[in-house]
Amino acid sequence: MTHQLHSLPFEWHDLPIARIAINERGVVIDVLPFNDDADRYDWATLSLVEADSIDFNIQGKLSLKELDSLEITDFDIAESAPGRVTATLGMLYGGTGYWKIHVANAIWRVEQHGSAATEFPRHA
Repeated sequence: MTHQLHSLPFEWHDLPIARIAINERGVVIDVLPFNDDADRYDWATLSLVEADSIDFNIQGKLSLKELDSLEITDFDIAESAPGRVTATLGMLYGGTGYWKIHVANAIWRVEQHGSAATEFPRHA
């Protein structure tokens, strides 16, 4: 069965990350899917919060410049309860490192904001 997160108008691979935030509630990631029809980058926010646990696996050396090239490479999702997922996000940066974020039983939400030009002008 396909999860709703895989039914969005963009795919969860080769997906640029504009911002990632880790806080006491969980992980929030702003992604920039390319909108072929509008010939622009759009902006969407994935929130994975109130998880039973969050695991981080960071491999490779990361420079601040490489943060600019962080992208989602894969996203494995399973519904763990209604409105909750257990998921693993794979992220690649600069071709030299790989991150994994694993959440267990997290509440998920995706917000689509339209054009990325206002919030992330570099991607206008």
